[in-house]
Amino acid sequence: MVYEKVISGKLVDLKAADIDDAEFTLSIRQDPEMTKHLPRLDITMDQQKEWIKRQREEENGYFFVVWDKQGNRLGTMSVYDINGDTGEGGRLALYGDPMQKIEAGLLMLEFDFDVLRLEHIIGWVEADNKPALRWNKMFGAIFNEPEIDKRGKMIQRFTITKDDARVACKKIRGILQKTVASE
Repeated sequence: MVYEKVISGKLVDLKAADIDDAEFTLSIRQDPEMTKHLPRLDITMDQQKEWIKRQREEENGYFFVVWDKQGNRLGTMSVYDINGDTGEGGRLALYGDPMQKIEAGLLMLEFDFDVLRLEHIIGWVEADNKPALRWNKMFGAIFNEPEIDKRGKMIQRFTITKDDARVACKKIRGILQKTVASE
C-alpha cells in the first residue's frame, strides 16, 4: 500500500518508496556493512523496480524511505504482513547519525500505532546484532528466546505492544527535543 502523506519529524521524514527509489533501496541492501545482519538482495535493478511496484499495490504493508532534511536518502523501513491488529516491522536499513535513526524508528512506530491503529509489531533480529537488539529494546521490544531460522542463523523474535511503545516513545521524544534544541 502507499501512504501518500510525508511523515515528518524534526530530523528526518518518511516517504512511501516509489520506483525512483529503486537504485537506493537496492544499493543499501547490497552494502556489505548493512548486510552483515540482513539478507543480501542479489537481484537486478529491474527486479527491484518490479518489487517496489508490487509492494505499492499490496493490501497489507507499507515501505518507506527515510530522508534527512537536506533531501538525502538515509534508509528504509516498513511494516508488512499486516493481519488484524498485528504487523511485522522490518526492512530496516539506516545510515545517518544515531538521533536520525532514533527519530525514524519513533515516526515509524507512531505511524503503526496511531495511523494504522495496530496493537502489536512483531519482528526478528539476528541474536549477535547487539546494536539492533538495543535499538528495539529502547522502543519497548520484548524478546523471545533465541532460535535458529531457515538460513541457519540464530535470531531473536520480538513483540512491541502499543502500550509499551507509547511509554518508550514519550521518553524518546523528550530526549530528541532536548537534543534538537541544544544544536
